[in-house]
Amino acid sequence: MEQDAFQTFNVIFQDIPKEKNHYNLRLDETNEENKNINFNDILIGVFFNGIKVLFGESTNLQNITQEQYELINKYMQSLGYTVILNYEYDDNKLPINIKVWFEKNA
Repeated sequence: MEQDAFQTFNVIFQDIPKEKNHYNLRLDETNEENKNINFNDILIGVFFNGIKVLFGESTNLQNITQEQYELINKYMQSLGYTVILNYEYDDNKLPINIKVWFEKNA
């Protein structure tokens, strides 16, 4: 993703979250350079960039709070996608594997 795109997303994360589907996030499919881009990779990049902008460089999926998750999810929903986190825990109830995926909003 180009630096300009991350700068755009930084602006989004510096304002309050908008309503669901406020932004129209899509790739120009007529552009040959976009044929090999995985859209989920873009969503992952936006998601983790948003976490860093909103909560700082040290925040990650191991230490994100429920409140922080709910806030980042509102931002992602404004882009048209809901974030789903699935945690797997060890015997000591510590997260050992975290799966992230996105579902398109209705």
